[in-house]
Amino acid sequence: MNPWASALLTIGIPMLLFLYLKGRIETPKAGLIAVAVYILLGLTMISLGWDISPWVIVIPGLFVALLNVSQLWQTAR
Repeated sequence: MNPWASALLTIGIPMLLFLYLKGRIETPKAGLIAVAVYILLGLTMISLGWDISPWVIVIPGLFVALLNVSQLWQTAR
């Protein structure tokens, strides 16, 4: 598959999910759900044999998830 199409697919689906959930639940929780979908979608693409490095998916996803968890922790105080 075209790398640009896979990048748009990997980023587009979680972004749409985030924008949909943002109005329904707290923003950090919506972001955490979107990041989880991003990581799972990326790992699925890797397991299907698409030409994507696992580090391109996992490292940014974990970083953003850490930011969302810290934001959730601060709002819980």
